[in-house]
Amino acid sequence: MICPHCQVRLEEDAIFCHWCGGKIDSDEARRQEEEKAALARQAQAQVQKVVGNRYYQLVFSFFEAHGGKFILSWNWPAFLFGVLWYLFKGMWAKALLMFLLGLLFGGEIAPLLWLYAGLCGNWDYYLLKVKKTQFWV
Repeated sequence: MICPHCQVRLEEDAIFCHWCGGKIDSDEARRQEEEKAALARQAQAQVQKVVGNRYYQLVFSFFEAHGGKFILSWNWPAFLFGVLWYLFKGMWAKALLMFLLGLLFGGEIAPLLWLYAGLCGNWDYYLLKVKKTQFWV
């Protein structure tokens, strides 16, 4: 069971939270846990509808589990193929931006763009598929 006040894991038969001292209504706590589990299942089902690839299902589920917030993750194809990977995945705006930055600064910025693609490629693809945007807003 999880404390509804401070989110600490408790024993199943707890009456008070050992961390915050809040009174635990076991029926209410169980209902909240069931609601959270239902929301997690719903988010998982949405992710499965959006993308069929098992790798991206896991990564997107990880983002969803953290409230849809940015979390660094590594993507080898994005790192190795950079702009081409972004184009292949349908993120033409970011691919164009990366290409123009590469042209503007010559090849000197290429390693930074590769690093960005490797670290943020999963997040960018999540934004496109789940949030329906190519940008960071």
